[in-house]
Amino acid sequence: MGAEPHIVIVGSGVAGTEAAYALRTFGHAGPITLLGREPHLPYERPPLSKAYLRGSPAREGLWLRPASAYAEERILLRTGTEVLSIDRAARELRLRTGDTLAYEQLLLATGGEPRALALPGADLPGVLSLKTLDDAERLRPRLVSGAAVVVIGGGYVGMELAATACQAGCKVTVVEGQSRVLARTLPAAIGAHLQDQHRARGVRLVLDAQIAALEGDTRVRAVRLADGERLPADTVLVGIGNHACDELAQRIGLATAAGIVVDAHGRTRDPAIFAAGDCAVAPQAGLAAPIRLESVQSARFQARRAAAAMRAAAQPVSVADELPWFWSDQFDTKLQMAGLPRPGDAQILRGDPASGSFSVVFQNATDGVTAVQCVNAASDFAAAKKLIAQRRCFDPAWLADAGLRLREIRDRTPCAVRAPDSSPTQRIPAMPHPVTIEATDRKGRVHHLENPPGSSLMEVLRARGLPVAATCGGARSCATCHVYVHGGYGSVGAPDEDELDLLTESEHYRAGESRLSCQIQLQPQTGRLQVELAPQD
Repeated sequence: MGAEPHIVIVGSGVAGTEAAYALRTFGHAGPITLLGREPHLPYERPPLSKAYLRGSPAREGLWLRPASAYAEERILLRTGTEVLSIDRAARELRLRTGDTLAYEQLLLATGGEPRALALPGADLPGVLSLKTLDDAERLRPRLVSGAAVVVIGGGYVGMELAATACQAGCKVTVVEGQSRVLARTLPAAIGAHLQDQHRARGVRLVLDAQIAALEGDTRVRAVRLADGERLPADTVLVGIGNHACDELAQRIGLATAAGIVVDAHGRTRDPAIFAAGDCAVAPQAGLAAPIRLESVQSARFQARRAAAAMRAAAQPVSVADELPWFWSDQFDTKLQMAGLPRPGDAQILRGDPASGSFSVVFQNATDGVTAVQCVNAASDFAAAKKLIAQRRCFDPAWLADAGLRLREIRDRTPCAVRAPDSSPTQRIPAMPHPVTIEATDRKGRVHHLENPPGSSLMEVLRARGLPVAATCGGARSCATCHVYVHGGYGSVGAPDEDELDLLTESEHYRAGESRLSCQIQLQPQTGRLQVELAPQD
């Protein structure tokens, strides 16, 4: 073994994979072993409840990085590997295969698991949950026109599944124990809007309901409610939340509280063991007590923090960087949320819900603006993180005025609106296949790519193993796929207003060069592109 420690990461989801690459970024030259319980390459989970169930992308489009990328960074990826126990004294893992694996530093990125339904009939064939790629593969062929689908749980996963099943032509019923869907996390205005969108498309919502049992024989046939009503079901989708996978930590005496308790740098009470992602309960800026967050962005942030701590490296972080953000796509409604509301916050409505585009701003006298939740309002979301980071109160009349952009309110002075380019459009002759791309990565290495038109630039870069990916799945909720276009900018065009709002929030924005690679579609006329990966915020 080399002079630098062997670091083992348990869990190959977003947090585990991000940590492995961050360790290399922070200069770790020793061995890194990344253990994944599933047999697949590490992949993105958000599309599983939406686009993937509808048939796009293909399985390979979910991979966080291609297989070759791990070898290039000397990361030993072991899929299909389950850890049964940890020996803290010996610093050794025991695997299901019977083998042992020594470590000098250990990162637990074990994620979460769906909560099980504790009801009679919950084990019948056709009763499914959705967390993994294999779950999605089992569910996808069942979403056919005319099938009766009952969704148990009106949270984010449940409502996204309901929308996807409805779009597939299924007869969908959602059963929720609260008086409205997403009541625990969304204000009434947004919850009511989402309910209206589902009902308008034929989804039946059964609210304030309790389930007595699931009924069936060789498979599930119905969901029986406590009031005696039977809901016919060919498939039952259970979406009642997740719990942290913290059993390994519990068995070795690490502090747990519905998750693995860590400090702000991912450290547990054992100096050799760290944790990050959905399994971790960590301090959050502005909150009195640590919490567990289920957020792709938070998982990446915690992973980088833990990797820096394992290397004893500094990682400068701004308040805006620490803010969690989330998104959900249901039908043609894009819900984007930044920050975490506090109990007792004032809720200020911006815009008219009837228009289909509006936001709710949360603020209190102590913390200022704490959260902004947006419905089809990308401009509000783009300004939200820096608005929250100021931790100041604003005149509620300003916040309620949808005619005032949040950026104007945040900066106290109106910002200049970028005028459209009035120069004549240059006519570019169609180019033959393929489109050629010269991509410079963050280490200054140049990669030459050739791809046929039809893909996004982000897909092409990812397929080559370059670390660029929209954590929002192309929803324009993040700038993690930020690139500079040095050659060929005219052929891909300037960003629209919503993309520009998001890009200009980055400290690495460059006018006339910055684009989100997920928004650049390669066309026959694209020609030759020269791009550079922008630094990560």
